Amino acid sequence: MEMCVNLQPNLNFLFRMKCFFKALCLITVASAMLVSCLKSNEDEVEMHDDALITSFTLGTLTRYYHPVSNPDTTVKATVTGSYYAMSIDHFGDSIFNRDSLPIGTVPRVLCTVATKNSGVVGLRGMGADTVYHYFVSTDSVDFSTPRWFRVVSTDGTAVHDYKVTLNIAKATADAFGWQKTDSIALPDGLDNCRPVVVGGKLKLVAGRNVAVKDGAVFVLSNQKLMRSTDAENWVEVADAANMKQLLGAGTKELFAIATNDSLMVLRDDSTRWTTEKTDESLALMPATHMACVSFPYASSKNTDYVLLVGTRVDTLSTRPLTTKAVSALWRKISFYTEAVAESQWAYMANDDANGFLLPPQDNLTMAVVGNKVLAMGNDLTIYETRDQGITWRKTTTYALPSSVGGSRALIAGDGESLWVVTDKGEVWHGRK
Repeated sequence: MEMCVNLQPNLNFLFRMKCFFKALCLITVASAMLVSCLKSNEDEVEMHDDALITSFTLGTLTRYYHPVSNPDTTVKATVTGSYYAMSIDHFGDSIFNRDSLPIGTVPRVLCTVATKNSGVVGLRGMGADTVYHYFVSTDSVDFSTPRWFRVVSTDGTAVHDYKVTLNIAKATADAFGWQKTDSIALPDGLDNCRPVVVGGKLKLVAGRNVAVKDGAVFVLSNQKLMRSTDAENWVEVADAANMKQLLGAGTKELFAIATNDSLMVLRDDSTRWTTEKTDESLALMPATHMACVSFPYASSKNTDYVLLVGTRVDTLSTRPLTTKAVSALWRKISFYTEAVAESQWAYMANDDANGFLLPPQDNLTMAVVGNKVLAMGNDLTIYETRDQGITWRKTTTYALPSSVGGSRALIAGDGESLWVVTDKGEVWHGRK
């Protein structure tokens, strides 16, 4: 990538860089001559005029916070910085994390910085100190204020300064935007309904055969697929004689489980359900407490990432025979271009070495907000995954405020906001 740099370099630092690279060249050439006399005299150390940071990764950070259950207690925890991607704006000369680190995170961290063609990195001092020093990845950097990083090309002709900012949430969970908006009756109880968001409002739909797509709600009823734009007035859109449960939807697909336990799909260009391909036995499919979400897959245009989660009972080979409830996760990458072959559902096996598996959740519901997937079962704990379902952690960013009434809740979202309805009929709305 060719760039025109107008920023004036620090001459002392640039001079040191040139001296450093001249010495490096001499050492490299001398070492090559000693290693083998068969090397050609024409071997040279190649120098480059690139001055770009290509990646910036945070290490582990320390965090102090007050748990909602015991606000008078201070808990020390760690935050995996690599989960918070650092965006690099080469033209705006800035590096920053779009997703804020949790409240209470200490802004001092080890950083790993990669450059194009081995450009050398310098770090400017704090405050009024304008001198750049060699950046050392084993020394932590204080980001209590933005810091300036400089890259100098290996040939000493180009320099690029970046302002690096670490964004840390400054609000408590209550200030995430959670507000109690309504109270509703639950004549059939919390277990016998599903929350959906249509027209910017939370609606409760009886049963678990529910999916939301294109701003409309779909349900399975009397072996028919019904559609509504207000969750009150319904029209039939397709036959569903062999469907047992509606799971969820992607941009152009509806997913269901058939009476023979096969995964089925109904695409926008068809009125016929077809069987989906899977890479593992259907015996590994979740059997109860299922939830399904989809979101745009960042790695490819016109593509959805679909995540299906539920509970399955594993039979353990022990005497006496015992069983264990586990979370069963499946995913599918749906391509909406003709040039790509039809995809299949893939089973995401539970790794015993993974200390952050999603615990089996009764009455599981999931929601997508931004680029994050959130899950909540039969309590008030919200789990978050940043790696498409591999690991799950209790979230503090989206944790419910302590004033929520009830002991169980369901969650729903529209990609931008979250809604929660509790077993006391309280409706809460949250938005960043």
